Amino acid sequence: MYHGNSILAYEMNGKPLSELHGSPLRLRNELELGFKQVKWLQAIEFVETFKQLGSGEGGFNEDNEYFGYRAPI
Repeated sequence: MYHGNSILAYEMNGKPLSELHGSPLRLRNELELGFKQVKWLQAIEFVETFKQLGSGEGGFNEDNEYFGYRAPI
Protein backbone atom coordinates (compact mmCIF):
# COMPACT_ATOMS: atom_id res chain seq x y z
CA MET A 1 0.00 0.00 0.00
CA TYR A 2 2.99 2.29 -0.29
CA HIS A 3 1.97 4.95 -2.78
CA GLY A 4 1.61 8.72 -2.77
CA ASN A 5 -2.14 8.49 -3.40
CA SER A 6 -2.83 6.18 -0.43
CA ILE A 7 -4.60 7.88 2.47
CA LEU A 8 -6.07 7.08 5.86
CA ALA A 9 -9.62 8.47 5.84
CA TYR A 10 -11.64 9.31 8.95
CA GLU A 11 -14.50 11.14 7.24
CA MET A 12 -16.50 11.05 4.01
CA ASN A 13 -18.37 14.01 2.51
CA GLY A 14 -17.47 16.14 5.53
CA LYS A 15 -18.95 13.69 8.08
CA PRO A 16 -17.27 11.03 10.26
CA LEU A 17 -17.16 7.58 8.67
CA SER A 18 -19.97 5.24 9.62
CA GLU A 19 -19.25 1.64 10.64
CA LEU A 20 -20.61 0.57 7.25
CA HIS A 21 -17.86 2.61 5.58
CA GLY A 22 -15.00 1.50 7.84
CA SER A 23 -15.26 3.72 10.93
CA PRO A 24 -13.21 5.06 12.61
CA LEU A 25 -10.34 4.86 10.08
CA ARG A 26 -10.20 3.41 6.58
CA LEU A 27 -7.29 2.88 4.22
CA ARG A 28 -7.96 4.34 0.76
CA ASN A 29 -5.73 3.22 -2.09
CA GLU A 30 -6.53 4.85 -5.43
CA LEU A 31 -4.70 2.11 -7.34
CA GLU A 32 -7.15 -0.65 -6.34
CA LEU A 33 -10.78 -1.20 -7.29
CA GLY A 34 -13.19 -0.39 -4.45
CA PHE A 35 -14.13 -3.98 -3.65
CA LYS A 36 -10.44 -4.88 -3.24
CA GLN A 37 -9.70 -2.14 -0.71
CA VAL A 38 -9.13 -2.65 2.98
CA LYS A 39 -12.23 -1.54 4.87
CA TRP A 40 -11.28 -1.95 8.55
CA LEU A 41 -7.82 -1.50 10.03
CA GLN A 42 -6.92 -3.57 13.07
CA ALA A 43 -3.35 -2.29 13.44
CA ILE A 44 -0.74 -0.19 11.67
CA GLU A 45 2.90 -1.26 11.74
CA PHE A 46 5.58 1.10 10.48
CA VAL A 47 8.68 -0.52 8.99
CA GLU A 48 11.85 0.95 7.59
CA THR A 49 12.02 -1.50 4.68
CA PHE A 50 9.96 -4.34 3.16
CA LYS A 51 13.03 -6.63 3.33
CA GLN A 52 12.06 -7.78 6.83
CA LEU A 53 8.52 -8.82 5.79
CA GLY A 54 7.94 -12.27 4.32
CA SER A 55 10.05 -12.68 1.18
CA GLY A 56 10.86 -8.98 1.11
CA GLU A 57 8.11 -7.77 -1.23
CA GLY A 58 5.80 -6.27 1.40
CA GLY A 59 3.58 -9.05 2.74
CA PHE A 60 1.73 -12.28 2.02
CA ASN A 61 -0.19 -11.09 -1.05
CA GLU A 62 2.83 -9.42 -2.61
CA ASP A 63 5.01 -12.49 -1.98
CA ASN A 64 2.55 -15.18 -3.16
CA GLU A 65 -0.04 -13.91 -5.63
CA TYR A 66 0.19 -13.73 -9.37
CA PHE A 67 0.27 -10.02 -10.18
CA GLY A 68 -1.79 -10.36 -13.36
CA TYR A 69 -4.72 -11.39 -11.16
CA ARG A 70 -4.38 -8.46 -8.72
CA ALA A 71 -3.13 -5.90 -11.17
CA PRO A 72 -3.79 -2.30 -10.09
CA ILE A 73 -6.20 -0.20 -12.13
